[in-house]
Amino acid sequence: MESSPQRQYRSGPFHFSPDRGILTKSGSLIRLQDQPARILTILLERPGEMVTRQDIQDLLWPDGINVDFESGINSSVRRLRQALLDEADRPGYIDTIPRRGYRFLAVVEVTQPHLQPPPPQTLPAPPPPRRRSLLYASVALATSGAATVASTLLRKPAKPLGVRSSILLPPPQSIARSTGKIAAISADGQQLAYIANHANRPQAILRDLVSGKSQPLSDFQDPVSLQFLESSQSLVLARNSGLYRRDGSNIRKLYSWPFRPGVISVRATSSGDLLFPVPLKIPGPAQSGLASACAIWLKSAAQPRVLDIPYGGKGLETLIPQDLLDQHYLLYSSVLGPQARSLRCLDLTTGATKELLTPAMGGRFLNDGRILYFWAGSLYISGFDRDQMKLTGQPRAILSGVANAGWTGPDADLSDDGTLVFVPENTLPDWKPVWVGLDGKSTPLQVPPGPFHVADISSDSRYLLLFRYELQTGATVELISDVEPYACFSPDSKRIAFSRTRPADWLPGLHVLNIESRKVEWDLPFTGLAQYPIQWPQNSNRLLFAEGFHPTTNIDAYSVNFGDAKSLRLLAGGQHSQIHPRLSPNLRWLAFSNRSSGGEIVIQNIENPNQAAITIPGLGVAPVWSQDGSTLYYRSGSEIRQVRFTEGKLSPSSVLFEGDFVEPNHWHPLSVFDQSRNRFLLSKKPQIEAPNRIDIITNWISPLG
Repeated sequence: MESSPQRQYRSGPFHFSPDRGILTKSGSLIRLQDQPARILTILLERPGEMVTRQDIQDLLWPDGINVDFESGINSSVRRLRQALLDEADRPGYIDTIPRRGYRFLAVVEVTQPHLQPPPPQTLPAPPPPRRRSLLYASVALATSGAATVASTLLRKPAKPLGVRSSILLPPPQSIARSTGKIAAISADGQQLAYIANHANRPQAILRDLVSGKSQPLSDFQDPVSLQFLESSQSLVLARNSGLYRRDGSNIRKLYSWPFRPGVISVRATSSGDLLFPVPLKIPGPAQSGLASACAIWLKSAAQPRVLDIPYGGKGLETLIPQDLLDQHYLLYSSVLGPQARSLRCLDLTTGATKELLTPAMGGRFLNDGRILYFWAGSLYISGFDRDQMKLTGQPRAILSGVANAGWTGPDADLSDDGTLVFVPENTLPDWKPVWVGLDGKSTPLQVPPGPFHVADISSDSRYLLLFRYELQTGATVELISDVEPYACFSPDSKRIAFSRTRPADWLPGLHVLNIESRKVEWDLPFTGLAQYPIQWPQNSNRLLFAEGFHPTTNIDAYSVNFGDAKSLRLLAGGQHSQIHPRLSPNLRWLAFSNRSSGGEIVIQNIENPNQAAITIPGLGVAPVWSQDGSTLYYRSGSEIRQVRFTEGKLSPSSVLFEGDFVEPNHWHPLSVFDQSRNRFLLSKKPQIEAPNRIDIITNWISPLG
């Protein structure tokens, strides 16, 4: 029996035949060595997907071969780029995902030599039609008309193949980031709607996937989420003010939010029902604030029904409806914190609720009795027992590299014909740290590339957190995993205070790790709000930490003595956020940024609370003290400034230097001051291109099995 000819690939002017290892450009032969050819094959088999360096290592070198894998892979990819006339810093074909792998960017067309069809009796029966599958696509490049990209997700020869393609948004459009989903597909898989930034404002755009033509919906401004209804010409769009329905050019308001919502999402089921979270206020002084409940608007009803799902009592619980099955079972997600996100099911007849999975986000019922859900950039699939309201079998990941849509789940949608559309997950940029002296002179810090940021520096200027990077030898040591990026050294650099979420809690709490033993020695009892360590001052047993966001008091600054939970003390609080707290070396003065008016540095005498606080004129964040406490440094926009301080008296502030550095967030100053050497460790802002791609996979469900 003759072997079947292999597939061949075409991308732009290039044509590649893997079985013969022949690469041509516009008919001209290009010399390509064996290893680069094999790498090109695996990239073309999975266009748009990440191929890890481990995948390439396993492909090129069998077990037991003793070679320098890293340099071998780098050399092969470099030769492949040369053959494709590609550039690493401005890739058109091969995109580098730092420290992880590579992705083929360009449109790929899969071809196969003509085969004589087998007799009719040997053909497999076509799969039964699915009333509802998973997400959508067949697509055209925005700049070049219709083009398709073929790709197999989970390759099973007896199953139809999924076809993967990408839409590149034409400049100056870019993917808009919001609290809701920005990409949706019609039930028939022929219309794509998405939200793009245009002229610095979000705008909904409708694209015909058959003709490739796009139409901006200029009559509807500032959308944050959208979803098709049963008609491909009917859209539900959400703003911060409420829900709207657009039929053709006619727009009418469906629903107004009772308060400004914290999360916005809208989901239209296959039967035409609408699901969306409704903002509500949870009573009680400890956890009062804004959350959301699940609302169902049945197609046949005149008004939506807000469900009375019992409040869990843990924190500010946000409930987000995801899908409805036969108007009997509601799939919804619960959000309490960054990691405390669970997928649940509600029996609308009996009122019984059950947690299906944690951690998990999003969720969708499939027609074959399974559930699709999302976590950490990947889509998963699992069986579902309706009677028992529980998942069955082992969940498995079926697609990675999917962006999330805020709290709501994946930034993805699925048509009735099984077309999947999704926004690819953004790759975190590499950290570019620099030492900057008080004179403004900078020196790059030679560290391995990666999406890191520094949390603290040891008192002897030898180690950095987090990770713990030894400046003298360049050695790296992982101390503990699955932690938040907030940590600080003890004064003797033998311990680390860090944040981590315990199994019974829903937000990260304060822990102390012994570096030598790698064991947690102490943790602060959970108070219901997050605890982010900021400083462990020299000659002190006192730990400073910032509280997570509180709906009434915002962010407060606390201190606690190591090992003594009863010593917990509020240092700075009120109705405005008190961020980046720092104690002076004599432990008498507390400097922090008050976010009441955009941010200003406040200095407070914690030994004498009755003494009036001192405010530094102008905006400022991320204060740090000099080693002797005579000077306070802080950031003001792109400037690093200093002010002299002598027992409650300030000199006028002055600029030390200015630069384009990564800006602090509410809990992390994203800068470190090396007191012993009078220098700052800052991170240069990376050059990040705005995301401009939406991926589409047609016939997505069938190959999954």
